[in-house]
Amino acid sequence: MRTTAAVVPATNAPFPFDKLVRHYDFADIEQAFADSAAGRTIKPVLRF
Repeated sequence: MRTTAAVVPATNAPFPFDKLVRHYDFADIEQAFADSAAGRTIKPVLRF
């Protein structure tokens, strides 16, 4: 059996990307790694 339906969100609210991504200055690279390892952010983004 082949399923082609995508997962349907429970609401029509936009996905909260702002809660998954956190920006860091490049000088704070160690903090970005630490926050990622501790689960404080999902996607640390470094600014150059």
